[in-house]
Amino acid sequence: MAANACADDGTSGSASPTEEGKELAARYGCFSCHSVQGDDRTGPTWSGLAGSKVTLADGTTITATRSYLEDSIRWPEAMVVKGFPPIMPTVDIGPEDLSAIIDYIQSLGLVER
Repeated sequence: MAANACADDGTSGSASPTEEGKELAARYGCFSCHSVQGDDRTGPTWSGLAGSKVTLADGTTITATRSYLEDSIRWPEAMVVKGFPPIMPTVDIGPEDLSAIIDYIQSLGLVER
């Protein structure tokens, strides 16, 4: 069961995987805590996240690769970003939806491949 923070906005049939990812992020409630404008909210901004260096709560630094993004969404308490509380819910999200959301995050900044 998915943990949705907002209702479905009724959009569907995206023209691109990136737009589909944006719509899915809205449907799953991601924008309640993550911005795409560069300002941090309850969670870190997605603007420029992909490919950037991220400092975790334990002091380690990691690059926000596609694998990191997948793991952070699937297991949000495993790699908490420094300065943010470990409050992101675990979301039951299918592989296609997860991939589309990550495509959208990548479109907001480059990721190392």
